[in-house]
Amino acid sequence: MIKGPKDFATGLLFVAIGLFFFVSGWHLEYGTPANMGPGFLPLTISTVLIAIGVIQLIRGAQTSGAPVQFRFKQPVLLLVTIVAFGLLLEKIGAILSVLLLMLTTAFLHKKFTLKSFFISYLVVVGLLLIFKLTLKSAIPL
Repeated sequence: MIKGPKDFATGLLFVAIGLFFFVSGWHLEYGTPANMGPGFLPLTISTVLIAIGVIQLIRGAQTSGAPVQFRFKQPVLLLVTIVAFGLLLEKIGAILSVLLLMLTTAFLHKKFTLKSFFISYLVVVGLLLIFKLTLKSAIPL
């Protein structure tokens, strides 16, 4: 039995994502910290993700008498929402894509309130506008 199923599942997810990006960026030149190559950032971040994942796996794998219960509904919905955000970003713009992303994920949280949602959304829209107008970012609004 697994003591912390959430920690264990988080560790598995971090290790899987880290391994995916590590393998994907393996062929890129790494470079040095002073002269970074295209593989420096993905390989470094993926290594950190793998290390964090291993720590979480160890924390969650300590045995106890409690049965393991994995709930896949929330992670799958979150993954589908993120993929939809990426696909819709160019078509409907960042402001509406972020709205859909935040609405979907807000209902996954037990302490969801409409007030906190609107405040968060206004902050994100404000940041998008700052990036677009002052930094001339290529984000489609």
